[in-house]
Amino acid sequence: MTELDEPAAPAADYDITPLHQPLRIRGLQLRNRFVMPGMQRYWCVDGAPDHRLREYYRRRVQGGAALIVSESCAIDHPSATKNPTFARISAGTREAWRACVAGVHEAGGAMFLQLWHQGAVNYGGDAESNPDFVALSPSGIAHPG
Repeated sequence: MTELDEPAAPAADYDITPLHQPLRIRGLQLRNRFVMPGMQRYWCVDGAPDHRLREYYRRRVQGGAALIVSESCAIDHPSATKNPTFARISAGTREAWRACVAGVHEAGGAMFLQLWHQGAVNYGGDAESNPDFVALSPSGIAHPG
């Protein structure tokens, strides 16, 4: 028998009933315990979620997820990320994120934004050649070199 000829694994006999029960996390009431973790979609324009990302999150709630954790959202600092397709939290992206969260709420879900920073490694050069991209470390510990 080859790997391709192996019989299918027997169906697991798990009780998933608890996943369908409501859950309260402090002041947040969830209709069930299904949480969609953050996954980088690269559907942002200059850090603002575009229509594809808004619709993607909304559809996940319609499919049963009670809580959406956004993809990594860079803090508002030049060294947080230089990639324009990564999410960013700033005054310029506020309304797009507001619309994204509103779509999740309208579908009956809740949403957490995952704050993020690329870390202490600076890919933009040093302070003399590129002062806007001097990396700040979230921990305050500088990367050697």
